[in-house]
Amino acid sequence: MPENKSANAALAGLEKGGNKLSVAFAGKAFETGQYIPRAGTCCHPDCHSPCPNLFHPGAQSAPTLSLPNANGTYLAVCLDMDAPFLSVPILGPIAHWIQPDYKPDTTSTADTLTCESGSHIIDYIGPAPPPGSGPHRYCFFLYEQPADFDARKHRSVPEGQQVGVRKRMFYSLDAFERQAKLGPIVACNYFTSN
Repeated sequence: MPENKSANAALAGLEKGGNKLSVAFAGKAFETGQYIPRAGTCCHPDCHSPCPNLFHPGAQSAPTLSLPNANGTYLAVCLDMDAPFLSVPILGPIAHWIQPDYKPDTTSTADTLTCESGSHIIDYIGPAPPPGSGPHRYCFFLYEQPADFDARKHRSVPEGQQVGVRKRMFYSLDAFERQAKLGPIVACNYFTSN
């Protein structure tokens, strides 16, 4: 299982007030560590009835990212740090998404980032822990993208194809950072889901 030192350091920094990436699904941002159901249902894990104040649209589609004072080009990564079970995370981390080419949205007064290309390195997949698993941490990391970054060099499948489960397991973010010549994580955030 890869160590992912930079991811763990960024998450520890986030808990101490580090730079927080705003991540929203269907226009609704989550708070750090918030529970989000797989599909649009109640946001409280023990809730079994409709409760509109706790409703969240779910996290099955790629999110919208926002970062205050963003002024460059960024690359986003999402990892499930706890696969397959919190107590035995032997398959993780699992790569849920790597998307380059995010830039500040010049048409918005918000701090929203827009993706300049639809070309992903790893396509987005939403939460899918196995039955009986406790909530997993789905962590989002944002990097400044190097000027000479070429996504084609980092794809494991041809452009436009979905990446299979086996190529997502045991993902070493540290190794990807070295290969892609990324600097430190600029901002991060996470939610939990099962």
